Amino acid sequence: MYSDKWREFIYRESSEEEAIDGTDSHTLITPRRLHDGASYLDEQLKTALTPYLLPIGEIIMWPSVTAPEGWLELNGQQFNVTENPKLAIMFPSGQLPDYRGRFPRGWANGSLVDPDSNREINSLQDDALQEIQGEFVVDDWGWVDGKLFREIGGRSSGWDSQGGGKAVEFKAGNAARTSTETRPSNIATMFIIKTDKADSTPGVPVPSAVVVTPRPATVNAGTFVQFSGQVLPSNFGAEYPVSWSVSDAALGSIDATGRYTATTGQTGNQTVIASISTGLTTLVTFDQHIYLTSISIAAIPNIQVDSTYNLVVTFNPSNHTEPADYASSDAQIASIIGGVVTGGGAGTATASVTGRYSGITASRQVTITPKVIVEKYLQINENLSEIAEKGAAAQAGARTNLGLKALATKDTLTASDVGAVPQADTSLGTENLNTMIALGRKFQSLTSNATLARNYPVALAGAVDVLKTTDTGIRQIYYPYNNTDAYHRYCVDVTAASPVFSDWVAK
Repeated sequence: MYSDKWREFIYRESSEEEAIDGTDSHTLITPRRLHDGASYLDEQLKTALTPYLLPIGEIIMWPSVTAPEGWLELNGQQFNVTENPKLAIMFPSGQLPDYRGRFPRGWANGSLVDPDSNREINSLQDDALQEIQGEFVVDDWGWVDGKLFREIGGRSSGWDSQGGGKAVEFKAGNAARTSTETRPSNIATMFIIKTDKADSTPGVPVPSAVVVTPRPATVNAGTFVQFSGQVLPSNFGAEYPVSWSVSDAALGSIDATGRYTATTGQTGNQTVIASISTGLTTLVTFDQHIYLTSISIAAIPNIQVDSTYNLVVTFNPSNHTEPADYASSDAQIASIIGGVVTGGGAGTATASVTGRYSGITASRQVTITPKVIVEKYLQINENLSEIAEKGAAAQAGARTNLGLKALATKDTLTASDVGAVPQADTSLGTENLNTMIALGRKFQSLTSNATLARNYPVALAGAVDVLKTTDTGIRQIYYPYNNTDAYHRYCVDVTAASPVFSDWVAK
């Protein structure tokens, strides 16, 4: 009866599936099957936990100077690609980007919100300022409030000692906080990245930037510019020398010391490239022009108000590409746009032409004279001389045809000559209106003279009309200066020894 009991204690090695299932009581889990089960459980745990874990390459902001275990600071350092294979997929070179002191920007991915919409992810975009463009009159600073612009005195042209120009200072610091950069309000933080490992060993430090000076906007063809490059942090300077190159060798060349030589007569857009062995690169882009060496302005004739004159300017060299700017010391007298002078008011001003980059300048005085008004009608003092060759009879006939008769022989005409009412051009004095019987329109400018005792209807300055009503009669009408009232009175016979007037009546 006990002969088969031994069979209950004989076990075989479990299969991989039986080891994972764990329900068979007659199999043994050997070390290799234990490894299979552990690997299976490990994969199951990874599958279950992955949605709740940070992915390799996750970047976060960290409010401390030390990165936590499993993370590295984004400071341009090298990392071990063998120990961090997933991180190496993102950065095959084994070098992390440098986020220090920079603002991240959402990848445009083709969106036109970013002007450089086609740039690659993780690419560095240099700082820039949106174009600001405008104009203002340089000779009239009555409106300057000192917030951004401040007049700092006169300037001479430097070409023929003609003065009168004005220099103006622009200073944003008068109205806003300023620094060596344009930035928003911000908080300093450390950007860190998740590695493949639970703990991390800092990578190998590498340079973070190459700073190039100077950064000119323009360069004169035929001259040179000495560039210098500083590797940051500065302790890497000896280990990582700066290499120099240019984008367009036809415009110029640059040697190993950073000395750029602009080719004579060549113009265009040039980029100087400063780089180190890590691949870190800095670009300096500028326009190359042929600068002016001299400017001269031919003598300017007198210009009438409202007339124009094209300045005759000689530029040297003739193939220059540097733009020239025109200016006037007083735009109220003479304005200059594109080399065309326009007379604004009688007087003198200084016209100047200046090279925008070289500062080469020339100036000339311009005189604006009053506008000459050409009489378009028959001039009386000509006495019809334009038909004198036709003879006296023809002139007499012309006068008759014009209805001028003898008036055509006079140089001037009076109101009585043409039957017009005389109008005074000077104010009445202290005379009494009872003595004012001569026809015409007169005025009293002083209220103190317009008294009731002098027979004014009201004690107010004003105008008075004297109109003929009969051979001997007149009517006086008085208009006070500060209202719409009118006062009338009459005299039947002004030839009497003592003319008698009616009372004033308001109309």
